[in-house]
Amino acid sequence: MDNPCPQCGIMNRRGTNACRCGYENAAGGSFANDPGPAQTIRTARLVIALSVGVLLGILLLSWELLGSNLTVWGIIHPILLIVVCAGLLSAGYKLGWFSSP
Repeated sequence: MDNPCPQCGIMNRRGTNACRCGYENAAGGSFANDPGPAQTIRTARLVIALSVGVLLGILLLSWELLGSNLTVWGIIHPILLIVVCAGLLSAGYKLGWFSSP
């Protein structure tokens, strides 16, 4: 499994002691398993974006159902947005995308 650089967040192979950004581990050892602040921020952004996608899909579906001009595409595309975003959130939690090692 790869580990992020504590300075820039680029993923580096486990066991390496230098990053492509130029950062070198001062202790001379390999990168730690700590995800670091950059990875935590990326994870938070991903969770927020997928959650907003689910909420936007629900809003669009409600808007379409409450309107007077119903269309098949108007119903299908919000459902697809909900399913895709919720599916990615669910898969992410099951695969450990959102947890620290």
